[in-house]
Amino acid sequence: MSLRVHMLYKPEPVYHQHLMKILQENVDITFGLEPKATDYTILIGGRPSSSILKNSQNLHSLVIPFAGIPKETSSLLHNFPHIALHNIHHNAAITAEMAIALMLAATKKIVPIDRQFRNHDWQGRMISSPLLSGKNALILGYGAIGKRVANVCHALGMQVTALRRNSYPEDGDIKVRNIDMLDEALPQANVVMVCLPQTQKTTNLLCKKRLNLLPTQTVIVNIGRAAIINEKALFDALSDNKLCAGLDVWYNYPKEVTAQNFSPSNLPFRELENIVMSPHRAGRCDEVEFLRMEHIAQLVNVAANGDEMPNKIDINRGY
Repeated sequence: MSLRVHMLYKPEPVYHQHLMKILQENVDITFGLEPKATDYTILIGGRPSSSILKNSQNLHSLVIPFAGIPKETSSLLHNFPHIALHNIHHNAAITAEMAIALMLAATKKIVPIDRQFRNHDWQGRMISSPLLSGKNALILGYGAIGKRVANVCHALGMQVTALRRNSYPEDGDIKVRNIDMLDEALPQANVVMVCLPQTQKTTNLLCKKRLNLLPTQTVIVNIGRAAIINEKALFDALSDNKLCAGLDVWYNYPKEVTAQNFSPSNLPFRELENIVMSPHRAGRCDEVEFLRMEHIAQLVNVAANGDEMPNKIDINRGY
């Protein structure tokens, strides 16, 4: 018996071909903004309308074809408690790589020294930077991204502690603890990697009080969501040279992805030398659409085999 699936957009031909090649033969998939048939059991799309969710009496699962959950979709699904929500982790490796790049760039002062050296100024040769090996890395969030980040930090010789909602025994050389231990862990951290989703509980998690717990010159990297770190508190700490940072997520976003002359914050982060700024591009790479198709196919193929799809999201918790 075929598994009926509908995707609310049709990928470009090369990606469509890749998807069809790896889907199992018992998957019957259709594409388009308006489904013609109404017997699909799995819907793939980030922002479905209420009418589309109502169209199929057989619909039991919605797959978000990216990481995170749009607020409007989360709100809408409260009206459809019988529909399970899933997402994909296709960008986990890419995002983890960006987190490590931001950590190294901020720690080693790559950007300001590069800017200086382009003017044939060799003074940067005498500027030292902290040694990461032997230092303490604190990973906030130990999911698909956080685990990769933790493993790389450990490979660099760092002592790694990861905090997550549910603690469990050490994962090899990685200490995994409950997020409730945050205030105890912050004073020991030389690097803080924010790999958390934004929820009611994580918004403003790193407030002024908690940032003040960090040792001087701690490096903060955020590839989760900007609002996890209090904007004003972070700016003040950077302005006072208490911290340095690498940020890929921001407090203001333009409507157009490639907008120009749009500030990512109401505060002048751009004037600071101890920050590396990236325009929320951690999830992008040359292969990203192929990866998206592969991760969608993995979920759908699991369902086609009669098993429960992974990556199920609790809409009340937000992840």
